[in-house]
Amino acid sequence: MEWDLDVDRDNRVLWVRGCVLLKELGASLTNGLREVIGPRWRLLVSFSCLEEKAKLRSAVRPVTRLWRERTCVTLASEIVSGDGPVRLIALTKEAWLVRASDGTVGWTNDPLADVQPRAFQAVNPTDRRWLDIARSFLGTPYCAGGTTKSGMDCSGLAQRLYREVAARIIPRHSTNQLAAAIPRLRFSSAGLPNTVHVGLLLRLPCGGMSIIHASSSKGMVVEGRVEEFDA
Repeated sequence: MEWDLDVDRDNRVLWVRGCVLLKELGASLTNGLREVIGPRWRLLVSFSCLEEKAKLRSAVRPVTRLWRERTCVTLASEIVSGDGPVRLIALTKEAWLVRASDGTVGWTNDPLADVQPRAFQAVNPTDRRWLDIARSFLGTPYCAGGTTKSGMDCSGLAQRLYREVAARIIPRHSTNQLAAAIPRLRFSSAGLPNTVHVGLLLRLPCGGMSIIHASSSKGMVVEGRVEEFDA
């Protein structure tokens, strides 16, 4: 990130110009400066974003893992072939920094190619389709950051089901899913402060409702009563 500052003390104006790697960094810097200079100063900001010029790449392996750190220690998310292209933001000797089609930013050392998959065409699935595909994930091991049948967390399950059932890309993390007000998703605190747990509602043939979710306490994807999920 590179930027320059110009200060007009007489008129209480601060100019900030520069280039940032990610659009979130520009917003974070702007908000931080506003807090520092206070309401009596006027802030003028002009940032260009390198990400806007980033090229699209396609995952090569069946599952490509995105990590929170460049050293690939903590799993952030996973994408499978067909999830859509990733945007290549930066490249180091250790890994690529990419943004997935759902907005997740992470590092990967898995290979990427120039081929771009075809875009999703959203569908309007039946209740039966939701039920059948969702239940095919029952028993999948719980894995923080996972999005596949090898292991997944609650928001990863919700996102994967929307991809496979409705061909729709929704946000990766439960807090963003909650903010997006996505149909069929139900949220709880899971009995923990500052925690957003998500499940997906299923309409049963008998007319009732159940909910499927990836439970960390049970260590797998389970289906149960909505009342128990809310408790």
